[in-house]
Amino acid sequence: MSEFEKRLNKMNDDWKDGKDTPPGPPDGTYAFQLQKAELREAQSSGKLYIAREHLVIDGEYEGEVVRDMMSLETDRGPYYIAKWIEKMGYEAPDKAKDIPDTLEAIQNDAPTYTGSIKHSGDFINVRVMEVLEGGDGGGKSSPEDTGEKETGVADKAEGDTTIDVGTKVKFEDEDGNELIGEVTDNSDQSELHVEVDDDVYGVAAEDCEIVDDDDSGGDPDPDPDEDNLVELLAIAQACEVEGISEDISLDDLVAAMSDYEWDAGELLEEETEALTRNGIAVKGAKKKGGKAKPKKK
Repeated sequence: MSEFEKRLNKMNDDWKDGKDTPPGPPDGTYAFQLQKAELREAQSSGKLYIAREHLVIDGEYEGEVVRDMMSLETDRGPYYIAKWIEKMGYEAPDKAKDIPDTLEAIQNDAPTYTGSIKHSGDFINVRVMEVLEGGDGGGKSSPEDTGEKETGVADKAEGDTTIDVGTKVKFEDEDGNELIGEVTDNSDQSELHVEVDDDVYGVAAEDCEIVDDDDSGGDPDPDPDEDNLVELLAIAQACEVEGISEDISLDDLVAAMSDYEWDAGELLEEETEALTRNGIAVKGAKKKGGKAKPKKK
Protein backbone atom coordinates (compact mmCIF):
# COMPACT_ATOMS: atom_id res chain seq x y z
CA MET A 1 0.00 0.00 0.00
CA SER A 2 1.41 3.38 -1.00
CA GLU A 3 1.87 6.25 1.44
CA PHE A 4 -0.96 8.13 -0.25
CA GLU A 5 -3.33 5.18 0.17
CA LYS A 6 -2.51 4.94 3.89
CA ARG A 7 -3.22 8.63 4.41
CA LEU A 8 -6.43 8.49 2.38
CA ASN A 9 -7.68 5.51 4.39
CA LYS A 10 -7.11 7.46 7.60
CA MET A 11 -9.24 10.34 6.40
CA ASN A 12 -12.30 8.26 5.44
CA ASP A 13 -14.43 9.62 8.29
CA ASP A 14 -13.44 13.23 7.55
CA TRP A 15 -14.24 12.68 3.88
CA LYS A 16 -17.70 11.23 4.60
CA ASP A 17 -18.55 14.06 7.00
CA GLY A 18 -17.15 16.87 4.87
CA LYS A 19 -17.88 16.07 1.23
CA ASP A 20 -21.52 17.22 1.40
CA THR A 21 -21.13 19.93 4.06
CA PRO A 22 -20.19 23.45 2.94
CA PRO A 23 -17.40 25.04 5.01
CA GLY A 24 -18.15 27.72 7.57
CA PRO A 25 -21.22 28.41 9.71
CA PRO A 26 -24.43 26.58 8.74
CA ASP A 27 -27.80 28.30 8.17
CA GLY A 28 -28.83 30.23 11.26
CA THR A 29 -28.58 33.55 13.10
CA TYR A 30 -25.21 34.97 14.18
CA ALA A 31 -23.59 38.15 15.48
CA PHE A 32 -21.30 39.73 12.89
CA GLN A 33 -18.92 42.62 12.37
CA LEU A 34 -18.58 44.01 8.86
CA GLN A 35 -15.03 43.52 7.57
CA LYS A 36 -15.41 44.61 3.97
CA ALA A 37 -17.92 46.25 1.62
CA GLU A 38 -16.46 47.25 -1.71
CA LEU A 39 -17.59 47.75 -5.28
CA ARG A 40 -16.30 45.22 -7.80
CA GLU A 41 -16.84 44.28 -11.43
CA ALA A 42 -17.83 40.73 -12.37
CA GLN A 43 -15.22 39.19 -14.65
CA SER A 44 -17.75 37.33 -16.79
CA SER A 45 -20.48 39.96 -17.26
CA GLY A 46 -18.66 43.18 -16.42
CA LYS A 47 -21.56 44.16 -14.14
CA LEU A 48 -21.00 45.93 -10.84
CA TYR A 49 -21.69 44.30 -7.48
CA ILE A 50 -20.86 44.82 -3.82
CA ALA A 51 -18.63 42.22 -2.20
CA ARG A 52 -19.23 41.87 1.55
CA GLU A 53 -17.27 40.08 4.27
CA HIS A 54 -18.99 39.35 7.60
CA LEU A 55 -16.88 38.29 10.59
CA VAL A 56 -18.66 36.06 13.14
CA ILE A 57 -17.91 37.62 16.54
CA ASP A 58 -19.62 35.24 18.97
CA GLY A 59 -20.41 31.59 19.54
CA GLU A 60 -19.03 28.35 18.12
CA TYR A 61 -18.02 29.91 14.80
CA GLU A 62 -16.36 33.03 16.22
CA GLY A 63 -13.57 34.18 13.90
CA GLU A 64 -15.09 32.68 10.74
CA VAL A 65 -15.53 35.05 7.78
CA VAL A 66 -18.67 34.70 5.63
CA ARG A 67 -18.56 36.23 2.14
CA ASP A 68 -21.51 37.18 -0.06
CA MET A 69 -22.42 39.71 -2.73
CA MET A 70 -25.17 42.13 -3.69
CA SER A 71 -25.81 42.79 -7.39
CA LEU A 72 -25.98 46.49 -8.28
CA GLU A 73 -26.73 46.55 -12.00
CA THR A 74 -30.03 44.66 -11.87
CA ASP A 75 -33.64 45.89 -11.88
CA ARG A 76 -33.94 45.80 -8.09
CA GLY A 77 -30.27 46.04 -7.15
CA PRO A 78 -30.28 49.77 -6.29
CA TYR A 79 -33.35 49.33 -4.07
CA TYR A 80 -31.92 46.50 -1.98
CA ILE A 81 -28.48 48.08 -1.68
CA ALA A 82 -30.02 51.40 -0.58
CA LYS A 83 -32.06 49.55 2.05
CA TRP A 84 -28.94 47.78 3.29
CA ILE A 85 -27.00 51.07 3.51
CA GLU A 86 -29.82 52.60 5.55
CA LYS A 87 -30.04 49.48 7.72
CA MET A 88 -26.34 49.90 8.56
CA GLY A 89 -27.07 53.41 9.82
CA TYR A 90 -26.17 55.56 6.81
CA GLU A 91 -28.13 57.63 4.33
CA ALA A 92 -28.28 56.16 0.86
CA PRO A 93 -26.49 58.63 -1.48
CA ASP A 94 -28.53 60.59 -3.99
CA LYS A 95 -25.96 59.97 -6.73
CA ALA A 96 -24.64 56.57 -7.77
CA LYS A 97 -21.09 57.96 -8.08
CA ASP A 98 -21.08 58.45 -4.29
CA ILE A 99 -21.71 54.76 -3.56
CA PRO A 100 -17.98 53.88 -3.22
CA ASP A 101 -17.45 56.65 -0.64
CA THR A 102 -20.48 55.45 1.33
CA LEU A 103 -19.22 51.87 1.25
CA GLU A 104 -15.79 52.99 2.43
CA ALA A 105 -17.35 54.90 5.33
CA ILE A 106 -19.43 51.89 6.38
CA GLN A 107 -16.43 49.58 6.09
CA ASN A 108 -14.26 51.90 8.18
CA ASP A 109 -17.01 52.14 10.78
CA ALA A 110 -17.08 48.31 11.02
CA PRO A 111 -20.61 48.06 12.47
CA THR A 112 -21.76 44.99 14.39
CA TYR A 113 -25.13 43.38 13.75
CA THR A 114 -27.16 40.20 13.91
CA GLY A 115 -27.82 38.47 10.65
CA SER A 116 -29.11 35.21 9.22
CA ILE A 117 -27.13 32.94 6.91
CA LYS A 118 -28.91 31.10 4.09
CA HIS A 119 -27.11 28.58 1.88
CA SER A 120 -28.39 27.63 -1.57
CA GLY A 121 -26.12 25.08 -3.19
CA ASP A 122 -22.71 26.73 -3.48
CA PHE A 123 -24.20 30.18 -2.91
CA ILE A 124 -24.63 32.01 0.40
CA ASN A 125 -26.54 35.10 1.49
CA VAL A 126 -26.39 37.07 4.74
CA ARG A 127 -29.51 39.06 5.65
CA VAL A 128 -28.88 41.84 8.18
CA MET A 129 -31.52 41.75 10.91
CA GLU A 130 -30.52 44.26 13.58
CA VAL A 131 -27.57 46.64 13.85
CA LEU A 132 -25.99 46.45 17.30
CA GLU A 133 -23.44 49.27 17.07
CA GLY A 134 -22.02 51.58 14.42
CA GLY A 135 -23.11 53.56 11.41
CA ASP A 136 -22.68 57.14 12.60
CA GLY A 137 -20.88 58.60 9.58
CA GLY A 138 -23.74 59.04 7.16
CA GLY A 139 -25.92 61.38 9.12
CA LYS A 140 -28.02 58.72 10.80
CA SER A 141 -26.97 57.26 14.14
CA SER A 142 -27.70 53.83 15.58
CA PRO A 143 -28.97 53.36 19.14
CA GLU A 144 -26.20 53.08 21.71
CA ASP A 145 -25.86 50.17 24.15
CA THR A 146 -27.02 52.52 26.92
CA GLY A 147 -30.60 52.03 25.75
CA GLU A 148 -31.07 55.46 24.17
CA LYS A 149 -33.50 55.38 21.29
CA GLU A 150 -32.65 56.31 17.72
CA THR A 151 -33.03 59.95 16.75
CA GLY A 152 -36.14 60.56 14.71
CA VAL A 153 -37.81 57.38 15.89
CA ALA A 154 -37.78 57.69 19.64
CA ASP A 155 -40.14 60.63 19.90
CA LYS A 156 -43.38 58.82 19.21
CA ALA A 157 -46.58 60.74 19.72
CA GLU A 158 -48.29 60.29 23.04
CA GLY A 159 -51.32 58.05 22.88
CA ASP A 160 -49.85 55.64 20.31
CA THR A 161 -51.14 52.11 20.87
CA THR A 162 -48.67 49.85 22.67
CA ILE A 163 -48.24 46.35 21.26
CA ASP A 164 -47.93 43.86 24.11
CA VAL A 165 -45.53 40.97 24.49
CA GLY A 166 -47.08 37.78 23.13
CA THR A 167 -49.06 39.60 20.43
CA LYS A 168 -48.93 38.10 16.95
CA VAL A 169 -48.05 40.70 14.34
CA LYS A 170 -47.57 40.84 10.59
CA PHE A 171 -44.79 42.89 8.97
CA GLU A 172 -42.49 43.01 5.95
CA ASP A 173 -38.77 42.33 6.17
CA GLU A 174 -36.17 44.43 4.32
CA ASP A 175 -36.63 42.28 1.21
CA GLY A 176 -40.39 42.89 1.11
CA ASN A 177 -41.33 39.41 2.36
CA GLU A 178 -44.45 39.29 4.57
CA LEU A 179 -43.76 37.59 7.90
CA ILE A 180 -45.89 36.73 10.92
CA GLY A 181 -44.34 36.41 14.36
CA GLU A 182 -44.78 36.96 18.07
CA VAL A 183 -43.59 40.01 20.01
CA THR A 184 -41.02 38.92 22.62
CA ASP A 185 -39.83 42.35 23.83
CA ASN A 186 -41.82 45.61 23.73
CA SER A 187 -39.66 47.75 25.98
CA ASP A 188 -38.94 50.01 22.99
CA GLN A 189 -41.96 50.52 20.73
CA SER A 190 -39.68 52.01 18.09
CA GLU A 191 -38.04 48.60 17.74
CA LEU A 192 -40.09 45.66 18.91
CA HIS A 193 -38.41 42.27 19.04
CA VAL A 194 -40.52 39.90 16.95
CA GLU A 195 -39.69 36.18 16.80
CA VAL A 196 -40.37 34.34 13.55
CA ASP A 197 -39.42 30.66 13.77
CA ASP A 198 -35.94 30.87 15.38
CA ASP A 199 -35.09 34.37 14.10
CA VAL A 200 -35.67 37.65 15.96
CA TYR A 201 -36.40 40.83 13.99
CA GLY A 202 -36.27 44.44 15.15
CA VAL A 203 -39.47 46.11 13.86
CA ALA A 204 -41.06 49.47 14.66
CA ALA A 205 -44.54 49.14 16.17
CA GLU A 206 -45.93 51.43 13.49
CA ASP A 207 -44.77 48.93 10.84
CA CYS A 208 -46.60 46.03 12.49
CA GLU A 209 -50.17 44.88 11.94
CA ILE A 210 -51.76 42.93 14.76
CA VAL A 211 -52.97 39.51 13.60
CA ASP A 212 -55.92 37.77 15.24
CA ASP A 213 -55.26 34.18 16.25
CA ASP A 214 -58.18 33.08 14.07
CA ASP A 215 -56.60 34.76 11.05
CA SER A 216 -53.02 33.70 11.68
CA GLY A 217 -53.68 30.00 11.86
CA GLY A 218 -51.20 29.73 14.72
CA ASP A 219 -47.49 29.82 13.97
CA PRO A 220 -46.91 30.47 10.28
CA ASP A 221 -46.01 27.35 8.34
CA PRO A 222 -42.88 27.59 6.23
CA ASP A 223 -43.51 28.22 2.56
CA PRO A 224 -42.72 24.95 0.76
CA ASP A 225 -41.62 26.94 -2.30
CA GLU A 226 -39.24 29.26 -0.45
CA ASP A 227 -36.17 27.04 -0.78
CA ASN A 228 -36.85 26.55 -4.49
CA LEU A 229 -37.17 30.32 -4.97
CA VAL A 230 -33.91 31.08 -3.12
CA GLU A 231 -32.05 28.38 -5.03
CA LEU A 232 -33.33 29.46 -8.46
CA LEU A 233 -32.63 33.14 -7.71
CA ALA A 234 -29.03 32.29 -6.87
CA ILE A 235 -28.66 30.36 -10.14
CA ALA A 236 -30.32 33.15 -12.16
CA GLN A 237 -28.01 35.81 -10.71
CA ALA A 238 -24.87 33.68 -11.09
CA CYS A 239 -25.72 32.80 -14.70
CA GLU A 240 -26.61 36.41 -15.58
CA VAL A 241 -30.28 35.91 -16.44
CA GLU A 242 -31.60 39.34 -17.40
CA GLY A 243 -34.58 41.13 -15.81
CA ILE A 244 -34.70 39.13 -12.58
CA SER A 245 -35.64 41.02 -9.40
CA GLU A 246 -35.20 39.68 -5.88
CA ASP A 247 -38.91 40.06 -5.10
CA ILE A 248 -40.03 37.93 -8.05
CA SER A 249 -42.47 35.08 -7.41
CA LEU A 250 -41.47 31.47 -7.96
CA ASP A 251 -43.90 31.05 -10.86
CA ASP A 252 -42.63 34.18 -12.62
CA LEU A 253 -39.01 33.16 -12.02
CA VAL A 254 -39.59 29.70 -13.47
CA ALA A 255 -41.30 31.26 -16.49
CA ALA A 256 -38.43 33.72 -17.03
CA MET A 257 -35.74 31.05 -16.69
CA SER A 258 -37.66 28.75 -19.04
CA ASP A 259 -37.07 31.33 -21.79
CA TYR A 260 -33.38 30.41 -21.68
CA GLU A 261 -31.58 27.36 -23.02
CA TRP A 262 -29.92 25.45 -20.20
CA ASP A 263 -27.15 22.96 -20.93
CA ALA A 264 -26.20 20.57 -18.14
CA GLY A 265 -22.72 20.47 -19.61
CA GLU A 266 -22.29 24.05 -18.43
CA LEU A 267 -23.92 23.67 -15.02
CA LEU A 268 -23.09 22.25 -11.61
CA GLU A 269 -24.91 19.03 -10.80
CA GLU A 270 -26.99 20.67 -8.05
CA GLU A 271 -27.94 23.50 -10.42
CA THR A 272 -29.15 21.00 -13.01
CA GLU A 273 -31.17 19.19 -10.34
CA ALA A 274 -32.74 22.45 -9.11
CA LEU A 275 -33.76 23.49 -12.61
CA THR A 276 -35.29 20.16 -13.58
CA ARG A 277 -37.04 19.86 -10.21
CA ASN A 278 -38.87 23.09 -11.02
CA GLY A 279 -39.84 21.99 -14.52
CA ILE A 280 -37.16 23.96 -16.38
CA ALA A 281 -35.79 22.01 -19.34
CA VAL A 282 -32.07 21.16 -19.22
CA LYS A 283 -30.28 19.25 -21.94
CA GLY A 284 -27.01 17.35 -22.03
CA ALA A 285 -24.66 15.65 -19.55
CA LYS A 286 -23.47 16.85 -16.13
CA LYS A 287 -20.31 18.80 -15.41
CA LYS A 288 -19.18 22.21 -14.13
CA GLY A 289 -19.40 25.69 -15.64
CA GLY A 290 -22.39 27.72 -16.72
CA LYS A 291 -24.03 30.70 -18.36
CA ALA A 292 -27.60 31.00 -19.54
CA LYS A 293 -28.31 31.79 -23.19
CA PRO A 294 -31.58 33.37 -24.39
CA LYS A 295 -33.58 31.10 -26.67
CA LYS A 296 -33.61 32.05 -30.30
CA LYS A 297 -36.85 33.65 -31.41
